[in-house]
Amino acid sequence: MKLMHLKALLALVALALVSACNIIPEPSETRVYPLTQSTSLSPVSATYPGSIRVTQPTALQSLDTTRLVVLREDGRQAYWQDIRLQDRLALVLQSSLVQGLNQAQVARHIVTDSDGASYDVALTSAIERFAIVQGDTWQAEVQIRFQLQQGRDRQVIASTSLAATRGLDGRDIGHAFRALSEANADVQQALADWIVSELEQ
Repeated sequence: MKLMHLKALLALVALALVSACNIIPEPSETRVYPLTQSTSLSPVSATYPGSIRVTQPTALQSLDTTRLVVLREDGRQAYWQDIRLQDRLALVLQSSLVQGLNQAQVARHIVTDSDGASYDVALTSAIERFAIVQGDTWQAEVQIRFQLQQGRDRQVIASTSLAATRGLDGRDIGHAFRALSEANADVQQALADWIVSELEQ
């Protein structure tokens, strides 16, 4: 008798679960947008003859995510819904920095901290802002702090903070990512020129 009651109870639970599946909304589709190197960087005036190691950037946890940060007019931070970068921001920007420095022909060799290769100079960075900022006009803002260090003893050669802003042509996600990519390229061009000027001294 108890077995029959148990079977009946299990049947009711199964029926309830099937019914619930019909009411729970389907999750919305998440779109992944790559951060493209939208602007070709100009070659620098002189190529450093050694190798530069690009380390993975640091960032606050709220920035180092696959989500796209939106800074609201009231100063609060939010995220653009259902939109993702192809990876964590730190990894995406590290890859972008390597691509940009190679494109600008900054050094004979550009390596990363995961390569295990020897290097002469290390480039460290900290992401201070990488976001869409809401206001009277919307804009993309990128700000990164950089430091050059000697490879042999990690002694600091120079440091700087570089920033760029690009206005959005529209408020859709395509415009937002294009503006971020362009602002990122502006920062990288300034970075390439800064590296050369510091290593030439």
